[in-house]
Amino acid sequence: MDLKKLKIDGFKKISYVDFSDRKMITYDETEVVIYFLKTIEDIDKCVKYCDRLKMTTNNRVVLVYEKGQKILNQDSIIEPFKTGTYLNYKMKAPILCSLDKRLSAMVFTKE
Repeated sequence: MDLKKLKIDGFKKISYVDFSDRKMITYDETEVVIYFLKTIEDIDKCVKYCDRLKMTTNNRVVLVYEKGQKILNQDSIIEPFKTGTYLNYKMKAPILCSLDKRLSAMVFTKE
């Protein structure tokens, strides 16, 4: 997984949540949350998780998902953010990027 594409190399406190191949790392105050989505319901779980955290003003919420899924894809992930379900989350560059042949990511910031 090529995390350089996410442009988060300047951040020190990076939390990884729900990655089977990576030890879960979390901080009470964090700059970046990288959350692996397995189902569409995980979007809401991620937002609730991030809302409980104290996040720095310059933060990133990275939603990682497997490519090629019919239900969990770029359109279904971005929909609740565009329609105002999660008002205090905005898209952040790079909004969409491919991490490898299997994984893509969408990047947001929590205001």
